Amino acid sequence: MLEVLLSWAVIFLTTYGVGEGGARILHRHLPASPALASRITPKLVLGLVVLTVYSEFFSLFAGVGALCHLLVIGGLVVFLLRSKALRGAYRHCFSQFRDILKTHTGLVLLAIVLIIAFYSSRGTFHTDTGIYHAAAIRFIERCGVIKGLANLQLHYGYNSAYLVLCAFFSYAWLPGIGANAGGTLALHTLTGFLACFASCYAALGLRHWKAHRLHLADAARIALLLYVLTNACGLMSPATDYGTLLFSHLLLCFWLDVVEERAEKGTAGDRRLRDNSYGYLCVLALFLVSMKLSAAAMVLLVLYPLVRLIRTRRGKAVLAFLLLGFVSFVPFLIRNVILSGWLFYPFEAIDLFSVPWKVPVAYSLVDSAQIKVWGRCLYDITKVDLPMREWIPVWWDGQYDYDQMLLYALMASVPMSVIDLLLLRKNRIRLRDHLDAVLLAISLYVSVGVWFVTAPFVRYGLAFLLTTPLLSVSLFFSLLRGKRSFWKAPGIYIPKSQNFLLGVLG
Repeated sequence: MLEVLLSWAVIFLTTYGVGEGGARILHRHLPASPALASRITPKLVLGLVVLTVYSEFFSLFAGVGALCHLLVIGGLVVFLLRSKALRGAYRHCFSQFRDILKTHTGLVLLAIVLIIAFYSSRGTFHTDTGIYHAAAIRFIERCGVIKGLANLQLHYGYNSAYLVLCAFFSYAWLPGIGANAGGTLALHTLTGFLACFASCYAALGLRHWKAHRLHLADAARIALLLYVLTNACGLMSPATDYGTLLFSHLLLCFWLDVVEERAEKGTAGDRRLRDNSYGYLCVLALFLVSMKLSAAAMVLLVLYPLVRLIRTRRGKAVLAFLLLGFVSFVPFLIRNVILSGWLFYPFEAIDLFSVPWKVPVAYSLVDSAQIKVWGRCLYDITKVDLPMREWIPVWWDGQYDYDQMLLYALMASVPMSVIDLLLLRKNRIRLRDHLDAVLLAISLYVSVGVWFVTAPFVRYGLAFLLTTPLLSVSLFFSLLRGKRSFWKAPGIYIPKSQNFLLGVLG
């Protein structure tokens, strides 16, 4: 456990420095709103994204080992010595930690850190970690990217940027003690670190829930905490599911933070900052796809800032965000082609390359069929074309009670969303004035739909399955705020007056 805490401290110092430096460069030209610009967590996420993309590019030429890591550490030391602003940012960050630890909130956050560190030091490895995650990380550490590696085992074609980031922070290169340098050390504590700072961020945000107007971001934070709680035993595993979904939860929280900020301030002078913030978050959404293709539908969020920036004639900003998205995504595509010969594997619809090491299309078809039938609890690729009415009952019976409860909540969110629309109409709130929140809701439902028709493993879609029902409920109660026609039962709010429902439906 002490080893976990020490590794987290090093990861934090590295990631925060990179994120702070990156934020200062980006915000100098494209300033963001306070919801992103003035908080520690978005800077940590930016640091992790920058380190991931850097490591992906580095892996194209060499292993992600000592040289890759020491270049970052050396650059940070140089900037610390030369930049008074960066040193001040570190001091301000530590002073915030010190002030929080003196409060009751600090005790709660300390408990969160220790509990997650405990589970990150012992628990169970994800099944796929033993199959290919750990081995893929070792290949990345030693060799970077290997041409045609997917032909050795098809799972190596499931290229994930998260595994490259895990390789960067495994410290297997440490002389004498690292697994690649004469020892046995190979740390896999990054998932626990992600869960730890994400949980602290969510808990801190919920501390001020009474001051929030809409509680949409609060719903996303609760979903994040539920995800960490239900997956605590697996946090010691460098699993792509965990990394992708933790980043997805943070993306949803950040987006709704900006939505809440707009609802509370509502000043025209902040529009450029908000548009820039949404632009940055859309780059993060595209980056998520490089972690796992199951997050692809979140790219729909790009539509909102793109339309906003075009309508306000900010062509330079559009080009800047397109460039950021390209830089963050192109190393993933290059690694895909080198590993498997496919731009996306296993996805045969886009067939652009004819290279000698290309995984045969027949193997790719079998692999993609296996993903579908296992997700549908069929376990037989000959049943991949079964109609939906036949495989849904089998799939439903294969779910645990907890999963079925979660799916019931998701189904209940659909009529709840219809009621929300009726309440919005009754309160004369126009949807076109809140397209940022509407597009997020649409993206969530599309993500759920894509998850369901492709590979409905509940663990693949937990970020969307948890957040969607909570958002519909939180919006419902936000619209009813101040009405005295409701009474409270344990966990249930029931209208006392039929006149209210008649008024909504009328």
